Amino acid sequence: MISGADDALLDRTYTLLTTLDAQYSNSAEILSRDIMFIQISGRMTALNQGMARKACQLWSGETGSAIAADLTQSMQDYEGSLKALTDGLPAMGILPPQTPGIADKLAEIGGVWAQNRPLLALVAAGEEISDQQHFDLYFQLIDERVVLLDLVYLYQDHSKVAH
Repeated sequence: MISGADDALLDRTYTLLTTLDAQYSNSAEILSRDIMFIQISGRMTALNQGMARKACQLWSGETGSAIAADLTQSMQDYEGSLKALTDGLPAMGILPPQTPGIADKLAEIGGVWAQNRPLLALVAAGEEISDQQHFDLYFQLIDERVVLLDLVYLYQDHSKVAH
């Protein structure tokens, strides 16, 4: 059931990103930097859901180094995006958080990621995790998705008032 629902969820996430991009990219006042923040945080939401799907595939018996490699790459992409948004990445024009609310939300996401990352790494490495760890990881990934959507909305709201 979960595996069958992943495409619909990814489609909904893409629709959200497309809607946000269309809504704000037409504005004469929004900066390209603001669009980039919205896109990165939206991409992190999609990566989160992709990691959940890949982890479920792996622990439910689907084998294949491609799934594990995709999970590992998604983890690296996600972590790189989180670090860039949290610390800034001047070479890419990414500033550290512009508001205390965004900084707090990124810290919250970092806390959830610190719990999820080790379990995802075990799953990607083909290691066994307990039923309780499966349960915890699944629901923590859902919780992380909710907080990520909050971040998207914070960046969206900031883009409206910052200029």
